[in-house]
Amino acid sequence: MRAALPAVLLLSGLLAACVTTPEGAPATGASAAADLDESGRGESRDAEVAALPPLPRLDLAEIMTWPRDRLLGSLGTPVFRRKDKGAEILRFRGEDCLLDVYMYPDGPGGALRIAHLEARGPGGQAADKAACLNRTPRGRTG
Repeated sequence: MRAALPAVLLLSGLLAACVTTPEGAPATGASAAADLDESGRGESRDAEVAALPPLPRLDLAEIMTWPRDRLLGSLGTPVFRRKDKGAEILRFRGEDCLLDVYMYPDGPGGALRIAHLEARGPGGQAADKAACLNRTPRGRTG
């Protein structure tokens, strides 16, 4: 154990030497929380994120017309995916709910489209579909 101590001290010293900060910046993480804007005032990055408008509510009837690509573009990667005889089941996790989306081809050789949605609460009980859909994390592109 004593033989390894000098090597550990040397390695930690080398790693510490690799840490750099911009000239005049504090050595703490405080510089990551605030930047100067064009006027020279300090602006919090958190304020920029908080200033984003809320995402629009998704209409359940409209979602039912979406093709698979648009659904995935909006809701992102499902937590579960299963293909079965040309159909596909996608599961998305929302806040305190699971949203199961059943997709079937739009005619022979057609694109997959939503045919049915089911929402379940944490205990497996049926949940409001529209509410669960709007509590599912999504990107700003959908």
